[in-house]
Amino acid sequence: MSAPSLRQIPPEIVTLIFDQLSKKDLYQCLFVSRLWHDQAQAHVYSDVTLDTTRRRHNQSLVPALKARKHLLRKVEWRSERPGGALEDDLLDIILDYGPVVTAPVAAVATPAIDDVAADNNNTDNNNTGKSGRGHPSRSLSRSFSRLASVFRPRSTKTTAPRAVTTAAAIDPATAVTDPATADADADAATVVVAADPSPDFSKTTGLMGPGPNRPALQHFTFTEDFFTGTLLEMVLFNLTPTTLTFLEVYIKQTGPAKSYEVDMEMILDTYPCLKDLCLDGPVFRYTSMRRSEDFAIPSASFTSTSVSTGATMEPEIVDIQHRLESFTFGPNLLCREGSNAFLFVKRLGNLKRIRVRSTTVYAECAPKSRPWDFGRALKAHCPKLESIEINGPVVFWLFDLPILPYEQLPHITAMVQQTPAYLLAIPAELAQFLKDKRLKLQLLDQEQEELLKGKTAIPFFPQLKKLVVDGDHSLSVQDLFSLGVHGRFLTHLEILLPPTRQTEPWEVYDKGDKYIESEPSKALLSAVGPRAIRMVELRRLQLRRSFDSRDVILFLQSCSSLKFLSVTGCSVTFESLVDGYTSPSTSATGSSTGRGVGIPHIQPWACEDALETLKIGLDVPHDLPKEHHAVLWKYLGRFKKLRHLSLVPTLKPRWVLIPTFDRGVEGLFPEGGMSETLEKLELVTTWWEATVGKEMVLWLAKSCPKLKDLNLEYHFLFSDFTTMDVRHRAFLGDEEVKKCSIRNIDVLSW
Repeated sequence: MSAPSLRQIPPEIVTLIFDQLSKKDLYQCLFVSRLWHDQAQAHVYSDVTLDTTRRRHNQSLVPALKARKHLLRKVEWRSERPGGALEDDLLDIILDYGPVVTAPVAAVATPAIDDVAADNNNTDNNNTGKSGRGHPSRSLSRSFSRLASVFRPRSTKTTAPRAVTTAAAIDPATAVTDPATADADADAATVVVAADPSPDFSKTTGLMGPGPNRPALQHFTFTEDFFTGTLLEMVLFNLTPTTLTFLEVYIKQTGPAKSYEVDMEMILDTYPCLKDLCLDGPVFRYTSMRRSEDFAIPSASFTSTSVSTGATMEPEIVDIQHRLESFTFGPNLLCREGSNAFLFVKRLGNLKRIRVRSTTVYAECAPKSRPWDFGRALKAHCPKLESIEINGPVVFWLFDLPILPYEQLPHITAMVQQTPAYLLAIPAELAQFLKDKRLKLQLLDQEQEELLKGKTAIPFFPQLKKLVVDGDHSLSVQDLFSLGVHGRFLTHLEILLPPTRQTEPWEVYDKGDKYIESEPSKALLSAVGPRAIRMVELRRLQLRRSFDSRDVILFLQSCSSLKFLSVTGCSVTFESLVDGYTSPSTSATGSSTGRGVGIPHIQPWACEDALETLKIGLDVPHDLPKEHHAVLWKYLGRFKKLRHLSLVPTLKPRWVLIPTFDRGVEGLFPEGGMSETLEKLELVTTWWEATVGKEMVLWLAKSCPKLKDLNLEYHFLFSDFTTMDVRHRAFLGDEEVKKCSIRNIDVLSW
């Protein structure tokens, strides 16, 4: 049977093949045949990146894109500094920018046309370098509101919107304040539209605008290190809102304004098909520019229907949920003020993922943050929310901890007034100090007990499945404990760094709670000192605090649904793992172990039967007896479904769990354990020699038939600088090791 010709291959199959090829391979397919040239073009030019730093690459790419702009579906713009010829090329490529001959249908709103003309007149004064680029002081909200004035269904009439709407909503200084003037402008705009739905603007000198060959972009990314405000507005003003599903804007810093306003309500109205929205950067300020009457129906759409008689019925209000599924924003969104601050959330019923990225500091965002209002809004209107990622300084709460009045704290007030008998026999000053220390510990234990029993916390996100915290985060011990009790669907948890040491996020509380003004009784004030009252007040306000490794273990003992756990930023110490000791023992040398009396006992984790991936850093003292190493290895062997085990290095190079036979590493693979499921293993092998390395690798290959990836790490301080890492890699050249079932064996230093 002869091989089929290129024309006999179905186009669907060719498309699937091209989807798997790299850009370089696709470029070669352009020269195979005329048929493949046409099909490969759609893949080569559908996804492009324009980077101002790659000048030589852009010299050949830009002309090709200008001739094939109709094929573009995804564009990523990256610039380190504003200005340059490539900005003009970007406008030409994605907007078909040039002199306007006839106004597009969507531009029948006279106010928007006047804005473009004003941009042209302000070009010379602003030194933007291209006609019609725009005014540098204009905000992002104005760009979105321009489109919203056309695409947002305000009325069933065919007249243009009032001329005052956009200006008053965005820039109060330019708004028309005289009602008579505003009505006259609106009437004039109506007359223009009614007289000529497609007016000719060719006589306008130098008027620039988008052309008819704009690509139907689905994905647009705009990244700039320094922002002037003109290029972004011109692009966003003219993107096709009916096809765009992904929009990412990242601005590292702005010019003199130092901030850039974003109107979430306008964004949702402007891009109805958007599924992924990312507004990243410290410069964004999330403000609302809507009129008060707009807030009354935040998710309404106006429709009109006619019966057989031809009469027009009254508009029917229909609730419409936006398609947005993923939303990335900064900490300033949680700082919005007013009763309507988070009203836009009502339209996000399809939201599934949120990411909060922050590069600011807690001193700037924490005092104004309102995580309680934001969490309550998401709970009420986003039932599908299942994934949360937090990176950097941001005050974000997972649970609602209501403030308690003093009338509901009889057990705490009684605890405060207790004085142990042993404190009566010591000096008063020392006795008061010890009493305060004792009270602090009692309050912490009492709070921990209530949280682990699930008595006080109310979850904001009952359907949460994935949580990732990174950077200088403020995940609290209260949220962690409550997550272990209430997180029935939580399957993925990553804690990549320890919580912040800053004080600002731990001082945030619900300042609008109805019990905020509750005061202690006079009897309590007279019975205890001011320091005790202060501690009771902190407990009453439910102030958050950071967690340690022992708190992580308590969480794992209560959360049974986890399948993926990565605790690489908060090393788990040996002392936090151990719950007690049983049966006296001595070390191999016959001396006492020095840590407890007997063999350590470790409380089982609730997720032992469900966990599939475990990445954890264990701080094991370098002088820990070998018997205790064996206990830890045996405990890890209880995870029967593990597919990926990673014992990551800690900050102390010598404090690691040593994988050797004399320390009981064989306990990792009991019969019926993870030996049947393990596919990837990462270990710290600082003390391995060449002979030990070969022996251990062959044993792992024999014990785990599905093991394909083995990463062995050692600290560079333990390598011989004269021979570098030869000692740690010598066994890789052995023939038996090369022929074993493990495909990838990497030996790395850290």
